[in-house]
Amino acid sequence: MTQEEKVTLYTLGALEAHEADELRLEIAESSQLKTQLARDRAMATLILASVEPVQPSPALKQRLLEQIDASLPATPPAASSPAAPAAGLRRIQRKPRNASAGPSFTRLRDERSQRAWPAWLFAGLSAVAAAVAVAVALLLAIRLQDAEQEATVLREQTAQLQRDAGVIQKALDAATARVIQLERDLDQAQATLAQTQQALAQSQSEAQRLTQDIATLRASISEREAALAQTQMEMSVLLQPNVRVATLPGIANAFRSATVTVFYAPQSTIAYVSVANLPPLPSDQTYQLWLINRNQRLPSSVFNTDASGVSRLIVRSTEPFSKFQNIGVTVEPAGGSETPNPAGPIVLGRL
Repeated sequence: MTQEEKVTLYTLGALEAHEADELRLEIAESSQLKTQLARDRAMATLILASVEPVQPSPALKQRLLEQIDASLPATPPAASSPAAPAAGLRRIQRKPRNASAGPSFTRLRDERSQRAWPAWLFAGLSAVAAAVAVAVALLLAIRLQDAEQEATVLREQTAQLQRDAGVIQKALDAATARVIQLERDLDQAQATLAQTQQALAQSQSEAQRLTQDIATLRASISEREAALAQTQMEMSVLLQPNVRVATLPGIANAFRSATVTVFYAPQSTIAYVSVANLPPLPSDQTYQLWLINRNQRLPSSVFNTDASGVSRLIVRSTEPFSKFQNIGVTVEPAGGSETPNPAGPIVLGRL
Protein backbone atom coordinates (compact mmCIF):
# COMPACT_ATOMS: atom_id res chain seq x y z
CA MET A 1 0.00 0.00 0.00
CA THR A 2 1.39 3.39 -0.98
CA GLN A 3 1.55 6.46 1.26
CA GLU A 4 -1.16 8.16 -0.85
CA GLU A 5 -3.55 5.25 -0.30
CA LYS A 6 -2.81 5.25 3.46
CA VAL A 7 -3.60 8.99 3.67
CA THR A 8 -6.92 8.39 1.85
CA LEU A 9 -7.92 5.59 4.26
CA TYR A 10 -6.81 7.75 7.20
CA THR A 11 -9.13 10.50 5.95
CA LEU A 12 -12.05 8.03 5.97
CA GLY A 13 -11.06 6.59 9.37
CA ALA A 14 -10.49 3.14 7.86
CA LEU A 15 -6.97 2.55 9.22
CA GLU A 16 -6.06 0.47 12.24
CA ALA A 17 -5.23 2.46 15.35
CA HIS A 18 -1.52 1.79 15.31
CA GLU A 19 -1.32 2.51 11.56
CA ALA A 20 -3.22 5.75 12.06
CA ASP A 21 -0.81 6.80 14.85
CA GLU A 22 2.25 6.08 12.69
CA LEU A 23 0.78 7.92 9.70
CA ARG A 24 -0.20 10.89 11.87
CA LEU A 25 3.47 11.32 12.83
CA GLU A 26 4.56 11.08 9.20
CA ILE A 27 1.94 13.65 8.13
CA ALA A 28 3.18 16.05 10.81
CA GLU A 29 6.70 15.91 9.32
CA SER A 30 5.77 15.97 5.61
CA SER A 31 4.30 19.02 3.89
CA GLN A 32 3.41 16.86 0.89
CA LEU A 33 1.34 14.47 3.03
CA LYS A 34 -0.33 17.44 4.74
CA THR A 35 -1.34 18.82 1.37
CA GLN A 36 -2.75 15.45 0.28
CA LEU A 37 -4.66 15.08 3.56
CA ALA A 38 -6.29 18.49 3.09
CA ARG A 39 -7.13 17.63 -0.51
CA ASP A 40 -8.64 14.24 0.45
CA ARG A 41 -10.72 15.79 3.25
CA ALA A 42 -12.09 18.46 0.94
CA MET A 43 -12.92 15.86 -1.70
CA ALA A 44 -14.61 13.60 0.88
CA THR A 45 -16.74 16.51 2.08
CA LEU A 46 -17.82 17.28 -1.47
CA ILE A 47 -18.67 13.64 -2.15
CA LEU A 48 -20.67 13.28 1.08
CA ALA A 49 -22.60 16.42 0.27
CA SER A 50 -23.46 15.07 -3.16
CA VAL A 51 -24.68 11.61 -1.99
CA GLU A 52 -28.49 11.14 -2.11
CA PRO A 53 -30.18 9.28 0.83
CA VAL A 54 -30.87 5.65 0.03
CA GLN A 55 -34.29 4.15 0.94
CA PRO A 56 -33.92 0.44 1.75
CA SER A 57 -36.32 -1.97 0.09
CA PRO A 58 -39.33 -3.47 2.05
CA ALA A 59 -37.92 -6.96 1.69
CA LEU A 60 -34.70 -5.87 3.41
CA LYS A 61 -36.70 -4.33 6.24
CA GLN A 62 -38.75 -7.50 6.71
CA ARG A 63 -35.62 -9.67 6.85
CA LEU A 64 -34.04 -7.40 9.44
CA LEU A 65 -37.23 -7.48 11.61
CA GLU A 66 -37.31 -11.25 11.50
CA GLN A 67 -33.65 -11.45 12.53
CA ILE A 68 -34.30 -9.07 15.42
CA ASP A 69 -37.35 -11.04 16.63
CA ALA A 70 -35.41 -14.26 16.46
CA SER A 71 -32.63 -12.77 18.57
CA LEU A 72 -35.00 -11.65 21.41
CA PRO A 73 -35.48 -14.03 24.47
CA ALA A 74 -38.72 -16.04 24.71
CA THR A 75 -39.61 -14.82 28.31
CA PRO A 76 -38.75 -11.47 29.83
CA PRO A 77 -35.85 -11.46 32.28
CA ALA A 78 -36.43 -11.40 36.08
CA ALA A 79 -37.16 -7.95 37.41
CA SER A 80 -34.50 -6.41 39.62
CA SER A 81 -36.49 -3.35 40.59
CA PRO A 82 -40.06 -2.64 41.51
CA ALA A 83 -40.70 -0.91 38.24
CA ALA A 84 -39.67 -3.89 36.19
CA PRO A 85 -42.41 -6.29 37.39
CA ALA A 86 -44.96 -3.65 36.82
CA ALA A 87 -43.85 -3.26 33.27
CA GLY A 88 -43.69 -6.99 32.83
CA LEU A 89 -47.12 -7.54 34.39
CA ARG A 90 -48.55 -4.80 32.32
CA ARG A 91 -47.24 -6.49 29.18
CA ILE A 92 -48.42 -9.98 30.24
CA GLN A 93 -51.82 -9.08 31.74
CA ARG A 94 -52.82 -7.16 28.73
CA LYS A 95 -56.43 -7.93 27.90
CA PRO A 96 -57.11 -9.03 24.44
CA ARG A 97 -58.90 -6.52 22.39
CA ASN A 98 -61.22 -6.96 19.59
CA ALA A 99 -59.44 -6.34 16.33
CA SER A 100 -62.44 -4.40 15.09
CA ALA A 101 -62.12 -1.89 17.93
CA GLY A 102 -58.85 -0.52 16.43
CA PRO A 103 -55.32 -0.40 17.85
CA SER A 104 -54.68 0.51 21.42
CA PHE A 105 -52.18 3.12 22.63
CA THR A 106 -49.93 0.43 24.05
CA ARG A 107 -49.91 -1.43 20.76
CA LEU A 108 -49.08 1.74 18.84
CA ARG A 109 -46.25 2.49 21.27
CA ASP A 110 -44.83 -1.00 20.92
CA GLU A 111 -45.05 -0.79 17.13
CA ARG A 112 -43.27 2.58 17.16
CA SER A 113 -40.61 1.11 19.45
CA GLN A 114 -40.20 -1.83 17.09
CA ARG A 115 -39.97 0.46 14.08
CA ALA A 116 -37.20 2.57 15.72
CA TRP A 117 -34.72 -0.27 15.66
CA PRO A 118 -34.94 -0.94 11.91
CA ALA A 119 -34.82 2.76 11.19
CA TRP A 120 -31.67 3.17 13.27
CA LEU A 121 -30.20 0.06 11.67
CA PHE A 122 -31.06 1.28 8.17
CA ALA A 123 -29.58 4.68 8.93
CA GLY A 124 -26.36 3.01 10.12
CA LEU A 125 -26.24 0.82 7.06
CA SER A 126 -26.84 3.84 4.85
CA ALA A 127 -24.00 5.70 6.56
CA VAL A 128 -21.68 2.72 6.14
CA ALA A 129 -22.67 2.38 2.50
CA ALA A 130 -22.17 6.11 2.02
CA ALA A 131 -18.76 5.92 3.69
CA VAL A 132 -17.77 2.99 1.51
CA ALA A 133 -19.05 4.83 -1.53
CA VAL A 134 -17.11 7.92 -0.46
CA ALA A 135 -13.95 5.85 0.03
CA VAL A 136 -14.36 4.16 -3.32
CA ALA A 137 -15.18 7.43 -5.02
CA LEU A 138 -12.25 9.13 -3.30
CA LEU A 139 -9.88 6.38 -4.33
CA LEU A 140 -11.23 6.47 -7.84
CA ALA A 141 -10.93 10.25 -7.93
CA ILE A 142 -7.34 10.07 -6.68
CA ARG A 143 -6.51 7.35 -9.18
CA LEU A 144 -8.21 9.36 -11.91
CA GLN A 145 -6.32 12.49 -10.93
CA ASP A 146 -3.03 10.56 -10.86
CA ALA A 147 -3.91 9.00 -14.21
CA GLU A 148 -4.69 12.45 -15.62
CA GLN A 149 -1.38 13.76 -14.27
CA GLU A 150 0.47 10.80 -15.77
CA ALA A 151 -1.42 11.30 -19.03
CA THR A 152 -0.46 14.99 -18.99
CA VAL A 153 3.17 14.08 -18.36
CA LEU A 154 3.02 11.46 -21.12
CA ARG A 155 1.44 13.98 -23.49
CA GLU A 156 4.16 16.49 -22.67
CA GLN A 157 6.83 13.85 -23.12
CA THR A 158 5.21 12.77 -26.41
CA ALA A 159 5.12 16.38 -27.59
CA GLN A 160 8.75 16.83 -26.57
CA LEU A 161 9.69 13.59 -28.35
CA GLN A 162 7.82 14.77 -31.43
CA ARG A 163 9.68 18.08 -31.30
CA ASP A 164 12.96 16.24 -30.81
CA ALA A 165 12.04 13.91 -33.68
CA GLY A 166 11.34 16.94 -35.84
CA VAL A 167 14.69 18.46 -34.95
CA ILE A 168 16.44 15.14 -35.59
CA GLN A 169 14.60 14.75 -38.90
CA LYS A 170 15.66 18.25 -39.94
CA ALA A 171 19.24 17.49 -38.95
CA LEU A 172 19.03 14.17 -40.82
CA ASP A 173 17.65 15.90 -43.91
CA ALA A 174 20.42 18.50 -43.72
CA ALA A 175 23.03 15.75 -43.26
CA THR A 176 21.55 13.82 -46.21
CA ALA A 177 21.66 16.92 -48.39
CA ARG A 178 25.23 17.55 -47.25
CA VAL A 179 26.19 13.95 -48.08
CA ILE A 180 24.61 14.27 -51.53
CA GLN A 181 26.49 17.53 -52.11
CA LEU A 182 29.72 15.95 -50.89
CA GLU A 183 29.18 13.00 -53.23
CA ARG A 184 28.68 15.43 -56.11
CA ASP A 185 31.79 17.34 -55.10
CA LEU A 186 33.66 14.05 -54.82
CA ASP A 187 32.54 12.98 -58.30
CA GLN A 188 33.60 16.34 -59.67
CA ALA A 189 36.91 16.15 -57.83
CA GLN A 190 37.48 12.63 -59.16
CA ALA A 191 36.72 13.80 -62.71
CA THR A 192 39.09 16.74 -62.24
CA LEU A 193 41.70 14.40 -60.79
CA ALA A 194 41.33 12.05 -63.76
CA GLN A 195 41.77 14.99 -66.14
CA THR A 196 44.75 16.20 -64.14
CA GLN A 197 46.30 12.73 -64.15
CA GLN A 198 45.78 12.46 -67.88
CA ALA A 199 47.30 15.90 -68.40
CA LEU A 200 50.15 14.93 -66.06
CA ALA A 201 50.74 11.71 -68.01
CA GLN A 202 50.83 13.72 -71.21
CA SER A 203 53.16 16.21 -69.57
CA GLN A 204 55.40 13.41 -68.35
CA SER A 205 55.45 11.86 -71.81
CA GLU A 206 56.22 15.24 -73.30
CA ALA A 207 58.88 15.79 -70.63
CA GLN A 208 60.45 12.42 -71.45
CA ARG A 209 60.42 13.27 -75.12
CA LEU A 210 61.93 16.67 -74.36
CA THR A 211 64.50 15.00 -72.11
CA GLN A 212 65.44 12.63 -74.92
CA ASP A 213 65.60 15.53 -77.35
CA ILE A 214 67.74 17.48 -74.90
CA ALA A 215 70.05 14.48 -74.46
CA THR A 216 70.27 14.13 -78.22
CA LEU A 217 70.96 17.82 -78.58
CA ARG A 218 73.57 17.69 -75.85
CA ALA A 219 75.24 14.71 -77.51
CA SER A 220 75.11 16.53 -80.80
CA ILE A 221 76.48 19.66 -79.18
CA SER A 222 79.19 17.62 -77.52
CA GLU A 223 80.07 16.05 -80.85
CA ARG A 224 80.00 19.43 -82.52
CA GLU A 225 82.06 20.92 -79.72
CA ALA A 226 84.56 18.07 -80.03
CA ALA A 227 84.58 18.49 -83.79
CA LEU A 228 84.98 22.22 -83.37
CA ALA A 229 87.81 21.68 -80.89
CA GLN A 230 89.35 19.20 -83.29
CA THR A 231 88.98 21.64 -86.14
CA GLN A 232 90.40 24.48 -84.07
CA MET A 233 93.35 22.27 -83.13
CA GLU A 234 93.84 21.26 -86.73
CA MET A 235 93.64 24.89 -87.81
CA SER A 236 96.17 25.87 -85.16
CA VAL A 237 98.55 23.21 -86.50
CA LEU A 238 97.98 24.15 -90.13
CA LEU A 239 98.46 27.85 -89.37
CA GLN A 240 101.90 27.30 -87.83
CA PRO A 241 104.84 28.76 -89.76
CA ASN A 242 106.95 26.37 -91.85
CA VAL A 243 104.25 23.69 -91.93
CA ARG A 244 105.27 20.59 -93.82
CA VAL A 245 103.27 17.71 -95.26
CA ALA A 246 104.43 14.08 -95.17
CA THR A 247 102.49 11.32 -96.97
CA LEU A 248 102.84 7.80 -95.59
CA PRO A 249 101.90 5.00 -98.04
CA GLY A 250 100.59 1.56 -97.09
CA ILE A 251 103.30 -1.10 -97.29
CA ALA A 252 101.41 -4.22 -96.16
CA ASN A 253 99.49 -6.13 -98.85
CA ALA A 254 96.08 -5.66 -97.16
CA PHE A 255 96.65 -1.92 -96.68
CA ARG A 256 98.19 -0.86 -100.01
CA SER A 257 95.42 1.61 -100.71
CA ALA A 258 95.75 3.35 -97.35
CA THR A 259 97.05 6.91 -97.19
CA VAL A 260 98.21 8.72 -94.02
CA THR A 261 98.99 12.45 -94.33
CA VAL A 262 100.94 14.23 -91.58
CA PHE A 263 100.89 18.04 -91.21
CA TYR A 264 103.61 19.31 -88.90
CA ALA A 265 106.08 22.08 -88.21
CA PRO A 266 109.62 20.89 -87.48
CA GLN A 267 109.93 23.05 -84.38
CA SER A 268 106.46 22.08 -83.02
CA THR A 269 105.47 19.15 -80.81
CA ILE A 270 101.94 18.94 -82.26
CA ALA A 271 101.03 17.43 -85.63
CA TYR A 272 97.74 16.87 -87.49
CA VAL A 273 97.24 13.41 -89.06
CA SER A 274 94.57 12.60 -91.68
CA VAL A 275 93.86 8.94 -92.49
CA ALA A 276 92.01 7.62 -95.55
CA ASN A 277 91.22 4.17 -96.99
CA LEU A 278 92.23 2.42 -93.79
CA PRO A 279 89.60 -0.22 -92.97
CA PRO A 280 88.11 -0.17 -89.43
CA LEU A 281 89.41 -2.77 -86.97
CA PRO A 282 87.39 -4.98 -84.58
CA SER A 283 86.85 -3.79 -81.01
CA ASP A 284 89.71 -5.92 -79.67
CA GLN A 285 92.28 -4.17 -81.95
CA THR A 286 93.46 -0.62 -82.62
CA TYR A 287 95.79 1.35 -84.88
CA GLN A 288 98.82 2.94 -83.17
CA LEU A 289 101.28 5.64 -84.38
CA TRP A 290 105.03 5.34 -83.76
CA LEU A 291 107.60 8.15 -83.86
CA ILE A 292 110.89 6.72 -85.11
CA ASN A 293 114.33 8.25 -84.37
CA ARG A 294 116.92 5.95 -85.94
CA ASN A 295 116.46 2.68 -84.02
CA GLN A 296 114.23 4.17 -81.31
CA ARG A 297 110.45 3.75 -81.70
CA LEU A 298 108.28 5.88 -79.38
CA PRO A 299 104.58 4.92 -78.99
CA SER A 300 102.12 7.69 -79.79
CA SER A 301 98.36 8.05 -80.38
CA VAL A 302 95.96 5.14 -80.90
CA PHE A 303 92.94 5.42 -83.22
CA ASN A 304 90.43 3.63 -85.37
CA THR A 305 88.62 4.57 -88.54
CA ASP A 306 84.93 4.88 -89.29
CA ALA A 307 82.99 2.72 -91.72
CA SER A 308 84.39 4.69 -94.66
CA GLY A 309 87.99 4.15 -93.50
CA VAL A 310 88.58 7.80 -92.50
CA SER A 311 90.02 9.23 -89.27
CA ARG A 312 91.49 12.52 -88.08
CA LEU A 313 93.67 12.94 -85.02
CA ILE A 314 96.12 15.24 -83.28
CA VAL A 315 99.50 13.73 -82.44
CA ARG A 316 101.57 15.09 -79.58
CA SER A 317 105.25 14.53 -78.92
CA THR A 318 107.60 15.25 -76.05
CA GLU A 319 110.20 16.55 -78.52
CA PRO A 320 109.97 18.61 -81.73
CA PHE A 321 109.13 16.61 -84.83
CA SER A 322 112.50 17.60 -86.31
CA LYS A 323 114.06 15.00 -83.99
CA PHE A 324 112.26 12.16 -85.78
CA GLN A 325 112.98 10.76 -89.22
CA ASN A 326 109.99 8.44 -89.82
CA ILE A 327 106.38 7.77 -88.71
CA GLY A 328 104.83 4.33 -88.84
CA VAL A 329 101.42 2.72 -88.12
CA THR A 330 100.94 -0.77 -86.67
CA VAL A 331 97.99 -2.92 -85.66
CA GLU A 332 97.99 -3.48 -81.87
CA PRO A 333 95.68 -4.94 -79.22
CA ALA A 334 92.97 -2.60 -77.91
CA GLY A 335 94.51 0.13 -75.76
CA GLY A 336 97.91 0.11 -77.55
CA SER A 337 101.31 -1.34 -76.72
CA GLU A 338 104.65 -0.17 -75.45
CA THR A 339 106.54 -2.03 -78.18
CA PRO A 340 105.45 -2.30 -81.82
CA ASN A 341 103.84 -5.39 -83.30
CA PRO A 342 106.54 -7.87 -84.43
CA ALA A 343 104.69 -8.21 -87.73
CA GLY A 344 105.89 -4.74 -88.54
CA PRO A 345 104.19 -1.53 -89.67
CA ILE A 346 101.41 -1.47 -92.21
CA VAL A 347 102.09 2.19 -93.09
CA LEU A 348 105.53 3.83 -93.03
CA GLY A 349 107.02 7.10 -94.34
CA ARG A 350 109.64 9.77 -93.84
CA LEU A 351 109.08 13.20 -92.25
